[in-house]
Amino acid sequence: MQDRAAKRNIAVAGILFACFLVIGLAFKVLIYPSLQDDLVDQTGSDSQYDHEVTIRLDSFSGYAALRSPEFRRTLQEQGIRLTLEDDAADYADRIRALKRGQAQFGVFTIDGFLSAGTELGEFPGTIISVIDETFGADAIVGHKAGAPSLSALNAPEATFVLTPASPSEFLARVAIAEFGLDRISTNWVEKDGAEAVYKALKKAGASDKQGFVLWEPYRSQALEDSDVHVLFDTSQISGYIVDVLVVQRAFLRDQPNVVKSVVESLLRASYHHTNQPGGLTNLVRSDAESTGSPLTDDQAGTVVDGIRWRNTLENYAYFGLVASERAGGVMHLEDSISNIAGVLRRTGGLQNDMISGNEADLFYAGTLQQLLHDDFHPGKVDGQTHLGTADLTAGQSSIELPALAESEWQRLATVGNMQIKPISFGRGGANLNIQSKRELDELARRLRSLPTFYVTVNGHTRAEGDREANAKLAMDRAGAAANYLIERGISPNRIRPLAVSPSGTGGTQQAVSFALAQRPY
Repeated sequence: MQDRAAKRNIAVAGILFACFLVIGLAFKVLIYPSLQDDLVDQTGSDSQYDHEVTIRLDSFSGYAALRSPEFRRTLQEQGIRLTLEDDAADYADRIRALKRGQAQFGVFTIDGFLSAGTELGEFPGTIISVIDETFGADAIVGHKAGAPSLSALNAPEATFVLTPASPSEFLARVAIAEFGLDRISTNWVEKDGAEAVYKALKKAGASDKQGFVLWEPYRSQALEDSDVHVLFDTSQISGYIVDVLVVQRAFLRDQPNVVKSVVESLLRASYHHTNQPGGLTNLVRSDAESTGSPLTDDQAGTVVDGIRWRNTLENYAYFGLVASERAGGVMHLEDSISNIAGVLRRTGGLQNDMISGNEADLFYAGTLQQLLHDDFHPGKVDGQTHLGTADLTAGQSSIELPALAESEWQRLATVGNMQIKPISFGRGGANLNIQSKRELDELARRLRSLPTFYVTVNGHTRAEGDREANAKLAMDRAGAAANYLIERGISPNRIRPLAVSPSGTGGTQQAVSFALAQRPY
């Protein structure tokens, strides 16, 4: 009896202990936090912020406005807390951060966005604004002896020295894709950043067949050597090296007003510095100091000269929201994406083709459309102009090449042959078929991204048969292709049809080809 009673007492004690333990845990987990929250509420204050946004970016000077006090302050005034995360240009991790919701915004070059999205297998973000476009800041340079021209690199022993997964790599891909460098080795020498590429240039032999892809200030430093020259740079192209602001799609859907505030604040910050004497140079210099890569005034000025920060009207133009005559030659974002994807596709830079035909799914015009509807001006707050009364104008992005005399055409330096599917004709005729017109439509779009180059349309003729008749047919076919390009908006100043000397037999000699040329750099 005593044993049973003892066991019963032990069991009761165990139950009571368990009850107390459960009550204690419940108090700790359920009641105590509530009491603490009430205490904090009674002894704290309301936050000045209603929203928080995180932007993933890197230290590129073109993003200086995002790091500026003006951008942060303007967001703060609208109750938005800003967090900037530098991921050292890891685009793959940047787009994964958007997918996971670890960041609401990310800054990408368009090519980086396309590559990262196709690698991920989806695009969890969409482009909502264009930040800048480089204009000479990135360049391929080489020694004059080993690389006298870009076309001289079209050899198996030649290669590029560059920073992988960067605008430098993409500029090399543009050179390969658009100038027919089909023989150059794509096993390029990879370096960690422009400084490392510059050091490799200094160590290289003068006769090395190498192109070194640099960005400022190392581009300018390289050219201090009289034996080094520019082979190709971003001042010669348009719509290729473009930096954009990307927002997570779900955040855009759920918080459109916050997204609008971020775009507004960025445009205001850019306007603030653009419309002050020396404003952009001061911004870049102070930004470089904050990122640990200080620049002199001259170096900061050179960086500014190589970047075109895009204003409000130019953003409207990129997204097709204003008439073309007001766009200042800015290329529509859909065409830019098509051209960039084409370069990646032709150079093996896309793992799979998720983009062709879906370009419009990768950007959203609604945010800027709302700003246009609201008659937004970045220099006005609450109806008051704080930074001057400058009209919104688009910078002149289009380049009009002058017409050339025949002797001037003959002095042009050929840069390369454009890679394009054969433009063929029916036997004995010069009429373009439907497929050839489609290829020429794509070619015209690509030529708009190469505004500084003249184009020779070469009509090929066969060696057998009547030479005069063959030459006339070749010229007629070159003229038909040239006229079609002109009809598609390519300036006639840039186009020269030409019948080349007989060079073989067979059907391939009945087509036309396209050579890009320029005046000596």
